[in-house]
Amino acid sequence: MVKPLTGQDAFFIYAETPVQHQHTLAMIILDPSTAPPGRFSIEGLMEVMHNSLRVMPEYRMKLVDVPLTVSPPALINDPDFDFDNHVKHVSLPKPGSMKQLCKLVDKISSRPLDKSKPLWEVIYISGLEGGRVAVINKSHHCIADGSKASKMLAEQMDLEPDPPEQEDIPVEPWKPEPVPIWDVTVQTWRSQMKDRQGFGKMLNKTFKAISKRRQVTKDRPQSEEAVPALFPKAPRLKFNGEINGDRTVAVGRLPLADVKHVKNHFGVKLNDVALAIFSMAMRDYLISTNDLPDDPLVISIPVSLTLRGQNKTGKSNANGSMQVKLPVADLKPKELLEQVHEYTVEAKHIFENSFEDLMNGYVSMLPPLLAKGMLSALFGKTAGRYMPTPTNGVVSNVPGPPIPLYMKGAVVDGVYPIGPVMGLQGMNVTLMSVNDHLDFTVHVCKKNLKDAWPIAEGMERALKVLMAATKTRKPARKAAAKKPVKKKAVQKKAAAKKKTTPKKKPTVKKAKRS
Repeated sequence: MVKPLTGQDAFFIYAETPVQHQHTLAMIILDPSTAPPGRFSIEGLMEVMHNSLRVMPEYRMKLVDVPLTVSPPALINDPDFDFDNHVKHVSLPKPGSMKQLCKLVDKISSRPLDKSKPLWEVIYISGLEGGRVAVINKSHHCIADGSKASKMLAEQMDLEPDPPEQEDIPVEPWKPEPVPIWDVTVQTWRSQMKDRQGFGKMLNKTFKAISKRRQVTKDRPQSEEAVPALFPKAPRLKFNGEINGDRTVAVGRLPLADVKHVKNHFGVKLNDVALAIFSMAMRDYLISTNDLPDDPLVISIPVSLTLRGQNKTGKSNANGSMQVKLPVADLKPKELLEQVHEYTVEAKHIFENSFEDLMNGYVSMLPPLLAKGMLSALFGKTAGRYMPTPTNGVVSNVPGPPIPLYMKGAVVDGVYPIGPVMGLQGMNVTLMSVNDHLDFTVHVCKKNLKDAWPIAEGMERALKVLMAATKTRKPARKAAAKKPVKKKAVQKKAAAKKKTTPKKKPTVKKAKRS
């Protein structure tokens, strides 16, 4: 089997350097207390993962360069694939706190995947507080975006702790058929010819996208102030710029009912509340580091083209990127939410009316060596030192399951997605709704931002401030209740009135004349 990479898939290979990893992680927390006796075990979780490989053939494929062509790399069946080489089981020392778990995740995230093997691994971590277990899914971005990775995770979940037994689908031993290099070359060349659009066509498409963007902005003058420029320049913060390979992560949790309450109270979108929470946390953090800029931040928000119905080819990656301004000024909660809402409405309008998927076309068109060199330069050390910062970071809000889910009887207690950290940014924040809470991660380059926990804790505090703001609205005025008056006070008041009231003269009726 041969799977040629599209231009967007190949982007994550070309953009990868020793300091800029292009893998994603998902940290799933399981609580086995809901499992029937004898149903839950680490071995059982490994079996679930093994069985789910049938829906992700890429997990049995390795990366190869294509000879005699200028095509992007391809995935082919790995004849040496061994499932056991991709799964590990470790245990946390007591007490097994979330901070201990995150320190372990720091090491997992800081280590790149081995490109000579299928690009994924799963680490099962026991010893978490309360008898819980963590499952860390790590995969390269070139084989799956967030939407596709979520689909695979869904295959491993049940809707109840003890579902009816289904007929087991036997997993046959892995016996890949050898793929002649000639077949790899021909299939990849055909795929590239299908994706390649030609330099002239891509230039025309680019100018058309710029023209559409200018026209949309011209039709909506209010967007000029609310939306970043076509080539945005964000304020340079201390954690932006040159990065190294060390990563650190912090996690947090927000009650979803509170987030929705704030949303409904102020009449905004749920994503607006999430961005306002991040904005408030960033303001506090930037003040503490003496790095608060005068201008709004510029953040990049990934947009899934699959969820929008625009991925009709089944590509592994189908994403766009929307740039949004994020105020960090000293604003009252109502003012902040209104401004965030205004910025996101304008950004969405421009994205929906001018976005063109140019990355796939350009990367497919360029020879691999040239594409890799250009992207390495774009995100490398020189760019980190001297290039202007286009965006200050990535913030993504992913809709998750609104109902309880289970793995081998253990309820899913939390899901924390962890996106890659890019040069010139240095930060990736991802939120995901799970049942009745909103879980999030703050993933940063440890060189420039040694501790991500102040930002995560700041986000939790920010929601409490927004909740308090929903309770400060003055109630409608009611008629003042009359206080009971004592009898003596009534008598004194009557006596005073009697003294001050002048006596009326008696009227004398005149006798009528006869």
